[in-house]
Amino acid sequence: MLARLYARDVGHPHGEGVLQVQVLGLVRGLLRHRQLHPDHEREPVRQGDLQALCVVPNAKGKKLRAAKRAIRRAHCSVGKVRRAFSSTVKRGRVVSQRPKPGAKRAAGSNVKLKVSKGTKP
Repeated sequence: MLARLYARDVGHPHGEGVLQVQVLGLVRGLLRHRQLHPDHEREPVRQGDLQALCVVPNAKGKKLRAAKRAIRRAHCSVGKVRRAFSSTVKRGRVVSQRPKPGAKRAAGSNVKLKVSKGTKP
């Protein structure tokens, strides 16, 4: 199936350019395809074929186990987990994360976590 596409900038009476797109031969090609393949049916879309979007959840302040669960439920993956001392966040809870909450990424994208080791001794 071949289609010739071309765009042309046409002057508008008010001086603005209007982009005119013309598609030639596309409909003819589709009709020819249907004539050559009358039994060809569209395959049904399976749920596994559609990839979910990873919308990064807010893991800050959660215990590590709960944060990992929330990340997986959001169709993301748990990336590197680093530990650091924190004077404000209790031991075992998430101090920060990358990417930030609400970011949209491809399904299975990693979310890095930094978990508190508690206050410095």
